[in-house]
Amino acid sequence: MPVRMPGDCTHNLVYTGVVPPFHECESETLMALTIGKVADATGLSIHTLRYYDELGLLPQVKRADNGHRLFDEDVLGWINIIKCLRATQMPLADMQSYTRLYQQGLAAVSEQRALLEAHRQEVAQRMAEVEAAIRLLDDKIAYLREVAAEASPEGEVQQTA
Repeated sequence: MPVRMPGDCTHNLVYTGVVPPFHECESETLMALTIGKVADATGLSIHTLRYYDELGLLPQVKRADNGHRLFDEDVLGWINIIKCLRATQMPLADMQSYTRLYQQGLAAVSEQRALLEAHRQEVAQRMAEVEAAIRLLDDKIAYLREVAAEASPEGEVQQTA
C-alpha cells in the first residue's frame, strides 16, 4: 500500500526517503512559501520553524540560492504532525527519530508505528493521571460549596474536616 505524504497532490506517492522537489501536479503548481507565511499559517514562530529545521524535523524544507528557507505547501501537513507530537509532549529526540523513520518510507513503517504506539501509551497514562486529579478537584470544590452553604449567619465559615 502506498504511503501518502501529507498534502501530496498525487495521493499515491510512495515516500522513498528522498525529499521530493517542488513539482507540478496536473494544473496545480505548488508555490514556495516564505518562512513568515508558514509561521502565519501554522501559528509557530519563525524562530521555532528555524529550530525545527536545524533539528532535522522539517526534511521537506529547501534552500534558495541566497540560503533562505523555502517551504512548499506539502510541508504544512508535516508541520501539523510535528505540532501534534509536540502538543502531546513527545521529546524532541523521539520526534527526530520519527522523522528519520518517516523518511525511510515503507521500510520503517513498523518502527514508526511502534514509536507512535509507545508515545500514545505514555500520553494515555498522563491523561488518566490528569483525569484523576480533576476528579479530586471536583470533589474538593463540591465540598467547599457545601461548607460555604453552611456558613454561619455572620458569614463565618464553620470548618469541618
